[in-house]
Amino acid sequence: MEIRYFTKQSLIEANKEAVRNNYEKSLSTKALEELNEESKFPIVFHIVGSDKRLVATELLLGPETTVWLDISKHRYVDLPYLEVDAPDLDGGTRH
Repeated sequence: MEIRYFTKQSLIEANKEAVRNNYEKSLSTKALEELNEESKFPIVFHIVGSDKRLVATELLLGPETTVWLDISKHRYVDLPYLEVDAPDLDGGTRH
């Protein structure tokens, strides 16, 4: 299973695009400035918009902090990802 993620820099760039293009979901610039430079911010849920150009992403900024950001489909596809084992329904791990 692929888990796509943002770096701080890629998140700032994606947010600038969201603001510039008046996407529905964008983030506070101040909140982004306070993020750790070394952290990765995984996308925990995503859904393609009805116009097929945007992807609404829910991402994890901290242990109990999730936010939503709209990004272009192209940006989503270009994000780096980690390959992880998907859990089985019985709580084990599927390989």
